[in-house]
Amino acid sequence: MYVSLRIFAPTILCLLIFTGAAFPWEIENIPERLRQAQGLIASGHSEPAEKLLSSILRQQPGNPVALTLMGVLRAQQPGQDTKAEEFFRKAIAADPNHMPAWRGLGLLLLKMQRYPEALETFEGGLKRSPRDGALHQGEVRTAIVLAETQLQAQDNEGALISLLRANKFVSDDADLLTKLGILEDRMKILHDADIALKRSLALRENDPATLYALAHLKVDQQIPAEAAVYMQLYLALKPDDASAHYGMGRILRLSAKPDEAAVEYEESIALRPEQTESYYELAEMAVDANHEDKAEPLLKKVLERDPKHGGALTEMGVIAFRRKDYAQAEQYLKSAIAAVPQYGSAHYQYALTLSKMGRKEEAQREFSAANALNKPPVEKSAGTVQLKEPAQSKETY
Repeated sequence: MYVSLRIFAPTILCLLIFTGAAFPWEIENIPERLRQAQGLIASGHSEPAEKLLSSILRQQPGNPVALTLMGVLRAQQPGQDTKAEEFFRKAIAADPNHMPAWRGLGLLLLKMQRYPEALETFEGGLKRSPRDGALHQGEVRTAIVLAETQLQAQDNEGALISLLRANKFVSDDADLLTKLGILEDRMKILHDADIALKRSLALRENDPATLYALAHLKVDQQIPAEAAVYMQLYLALKPDDASAHYGMGRILRLSAKPDEAAVEYEESIALRPEQTESYYELAEMAVDANHEDKAEPLLKKVLERDPKHGGALTEMGVIAFRRKDYAQAEQYLKSAIAAVPQYGSAHYQYALTLSKMGRKEEAQREFSAANALNKPPVEKSAGTVQLKEPAQSKETY
């Protein structure tokens, strides 16, 4: 994941360096020369800027503003990231309260994809200047990028810790809270997810991503009435989202409103004809209502798109079972289990089929497997994941 050099563009440079910077020294013309150097860097005149800064550093080797500007200059030059880092660290060593150096170093480490070090840097600055908006942005941006790389590596726990760590330093960022809530929902830390997502929505009212995440969470919490409210608000903003209409259908099914659910599934298909899961849900409802002739063509559409769809294979097995075609039912159900071994319903239906075929021992094994797989998930309570104080690196700049 590459972070663009544009983080050191002139507009960012102005924010980094002279946002109310003070100069404790009294050497004539140095403040003006520093402003000149900043202007030269911003306008792309690197050679005269470097000469000017070098002359200042000969007079004042520990001038934090000059060192920071040299860091910015080097960061803009290909292959000079190591030199840029050296200048930023020297600036921080010269004046630990010089926030532009912390910002510059953090952004450089982010660009270099050294995400844990970038987090430590932004946090180091925030400990000295807790309200610094640029450091807030850097902390959040780095934590989100780091969490995304951890999620790609299937490290949910690491991603959660990264987001919680950033939330400790920046507690009012809506993007961070939404991503934290979505991950906590995925990890079944439902109480904490609820807190994070509602805090995010309070900060950014009617944000579509947060409304959708809350609807998903309320389904997981088995509160379909609240889920429907959030999904309705989302659909008012995004009426052409086929997946959201499918989601609304699921919510209405949970609310025992099959006719209304069917309308949402049909709308989903109208918006996106390849919406496989909507065909499957309509078929499953038809099977539940004993309308096998209506369900079968829908299930065949699903299997045309996804031959290993465990749910569709299972429902086809159910239809064959009801027709007393146990050999056909066994074929479908074995295929369902091969495709999705953790699907408890497939094991249960297979057990019924085996029982009808007189294969009692095999049937009992499948009943046992179904019982084990169909146990409801346990919600992790608040505080299940404990965030330890981040390890502090020694600041040897």
